[in-house]
Amino acid sequence: MIHLNVRSSYSLLAGLMSVETIVKNAKENNMQVVALTDSHVLFGALEFQKATEKVGVKPLFGMEVTLSHEEETFTTTLLAKDNSGYIGLMHLSHALSQKSVLTFEEILTYEKSLIVIAHSEGGPFEKALLNQNLDEVQGTVLML
Repeated sequence: MIHLNVRSSYSLLAGLMSVETIVKNAKENNMQVVALTDSHVLFGALEFQKATEKVGVKPLFGMEVTLSHEEETFTTTLLAKDNSGYIGLMHLSHALSQKSVLTFEEILTYEKSLIVIAHSEGGPFEKALLNQNLDEVQGTVLML
C-alpha cells in the first residue's frame, strides 16, 4: 500500500505529523514508497528527501492544490512523475503563493510530468456523477 495524500505539519492547520514521523511510520509499516502532499507548498521537500534516504523509503513528491473550473473551486492532488514534475510543482507552488487558486490551463503546462488525483468530493467529477451525466463524467476524466 502507498499513501498518496499525506500532509505534514507544513500544511498549516491541515497536517499534524512532522516529516520525520511520516517517514518513520512508513518504514515501520514496511512501506517502500510514501508521498508528501502538503497544501500549496513544498516546504518539507528537502527534509522529506533526506529522511527517506536515511531509512531506505522511496519519496514521492506531490502537492495538494486548489483549482478553479467554471467558477467553482475544489482541491486535487498532484504527484511528480519525475524531476520535470518536481520542477512543475515548484512553479505551481510559486503561482499559489501569488494567488490562492490555479486553473486547469496552468496544470496542463506540466501534464506529461504530473499525475493528477481527482478528489471526488466537491469537484466537477462528483458533480457529474451526482447528476448522472456520463458525457460530463467522461469529459471531466479526460480533462484531468
